[in-house]
Amino acid sequence: MRFPALLPYLVVSPLVAGLGFCSAFPQASAQQPAPQTGPTPARAPAQAPKPATANAQGAALSTLLLTEGTEVYLTVVEDLSSKTAHEGDAVEFVLADDLKVGNVVVAKAGAKAVGEVTHADRRESTWIEVEGAELSVRPDYLKVGSYKIHLRGSFGVFNRRKDVRIAKGQKMTVHVSQDINLPPA
Repeated sequence: MRFPALLPYLVVSPLVAGLGFCSAFPQASAQQPAPQTGPTPARAPAQAPKPATANAQGAALSTLLLTEGTEVYLTVVEDLSSKTAHEGDAVEFVLADDLKVGNVVVAKAGAKAVGEVTHADRRESTWIEVEGAELSVRPDYLKVGSYKIHLRGSFGVFNRRKDVRIAKGQKMTVHVSQDINLPPA
């Protein structure tokens, strides 16, 4: 029999574990308070930590991937005119329809989007009537809670008249420019 060869391991292992040198065992001695000399005060029963609610855990884990290229339908909030608009002017939009991933809504209709005028040109007509007016806008992002959904695409009009307009309520289609994880709305 080979018990004497195993004896040092059998003796040392419990000794090491009892002293707290082994990381596999909890170190109870480090958590115990220093001994008191007076009477021991009454202690309240230990309370187990409250588990997080299922909703909080589910919300943290349940985000949905809105993929690049998803169509987004926006409407213009106010009338725009090539007579008054200038390149770089801010333009407000709202989400025309609920934005969904599968059957789950991640942005509700009415969410605000921000963009800018990318081109505004009012040319004076000449007697040949070949000049005209141009107006283009581009949404930059859709704001959903603390998230910004970046967009790509633009909308423009051209006409041979002196002025072109993009009317309030004009609907336009743009696309999500990069993947983003969003919680359900």
